[in-house]
Amino acid sequence: MGILDDLTGKDTKKKGNALGFFAFLDEIQNKDNENKKIKELRDQGLDDWQIKEVLSGNFEPEDFEEEELEEDSYYEDEER
Repeated sequence: MGILDDLTGKDTKKKGNALGFFAFLDEIQNKDNENKKIKELRDQGLDDWQIKEVLSGNFEPEDFEEEELEEDSYYEDEER
């Protein structure tokens, strides 16, 4: 019997084992996706604390981009 047969069969122990196997695969996939996301964020130049904030949903990666100031910007006007 294959794992799909275990899921549809009457043996509850085999069903539990099969469900546990799929949960394990899902956990591995989620961890792999998180690692890929962390690598992407590092490639964008984010620090560890910024990555943590993005992964927790508090910020978007774009929130940490530096703005370029132009000559007529607010900060430039204050210096005159």
